[in-house]
Amino acid sequence: MPIILVIDDKPDNLVAIKAILNQMKPECEVLTALSGQEGIEIARKKNPDTIILDIIMPGLDGYETCKLLKMDPITKDIPVLMLTAIKTDTRSRIRGLEHGADAFFTKPIDPYELGAQVDVLLRIKKTEDLLRKEKKILMDSVDEKTRELLMNEVKLNHIIEGFSIPAFVIDQDHKITHWNKALEMLTAMKSESMIGGTDHWKTMYKEYHPLLADLVLDQADDKTISKHFEDKWQRSSLLSESLELEKVFIDRYYLDRWYYCTAVPVKDENGNIICALQTIQDITRRKASELELEKYRKNLEDKVSERTKALEDKNEELERMNKLFSGREFRIKELRDEVKELEKQLEQLNEKI
Repeated sequence: MPIILVIDDKPDNLVAIKAILNQMKPECEVLTALSGQEGIEIARKKNPDTIILDIIMPGLDGYETCKLLKMDPITKDIPVLMLTAIKTDTRSRIRGLEHGADAFFTKPIDPYELGAQVDVLLRIKKTEDLLRKEKKILMDSVDEKTRELLMNEVKLNHIIEGFSIPAFVIDQDHKITHWNKALEMLTAMKSESMIGGTDHWKTMYKEYHPLLADLVLDQADDKTISKHFEDKWQRSSLLSESLELEKVFIDRYYLDRWYYCTAVPVKDENGNIICALQTIQDITRRKASELELEKYRKNLEDKVSERTKALEDKNEELERMNKLFSGREFRIKELRDEVKELEKQLEQLNEKI
């Protein structure tokens, strides 16, 4: 069951938001916290799938709470939806996003808009969790024990074929030694026609271009890698010699496809690289979800701007009316004072008569 954590220092707000979520997302468990610190503790223990976080709170406000959540390895991958009042300006929204917020929502709360945005965040979290799980499986499979197994051709083939992730292996001569079923399904290129050759670049390019596995084998430096992949690549946080890439390519149907690729060196007992393993995952759907979220966020910000402008116009109109009525009340008081003075003078004249 997906878990949603709501953090707000006002109990009434927590009750209202929880009631909305129970109605719009009955399949989710809703947890609440009355402070940023309490919210962080619950997030570390319960690992929610989405956090709805109010900005204005005493002590640890929403910005600092979000920053701490994103700095913590346990909670850094949880999407955060920041919630605040309708008068929030653009600078505040930008500040929230800079502190790691994944989305921004303003009061008063529209149940359907809130439900839709939570849906998007839950989908992204589910997709990213799956990618992280598959990445862990892959990286675990190339740990020290697995590398020893890779020395055995039969066991290597068994490992590669067992991957649900599309993958291939090239040797020191950059020739393909393994090409699994998942990669066949992704590229429509059969292992029989690929193994023994050097055409692995055709999975992503129309003309020759080195892939991550080639650069891992060559132990290319950062400048060389950037020459081929610009700023789309990075070294793995788990293994510095391993490379990661997230980039859009044109597939065989001339359509844009987003791929997430990794390349890992495989060494012998002396530490020499003997081959390289590369994976290729199609993440187009995840990117589409991120684009959908960005469009939704932009639409919400436009609505906030429109509503804020309308409210400011109303406030200006009220201020003009207040000034008008205040002036009239002051003039009425002056007239009353003048009448009283005339009545007093009249009484004095009557007395003299």
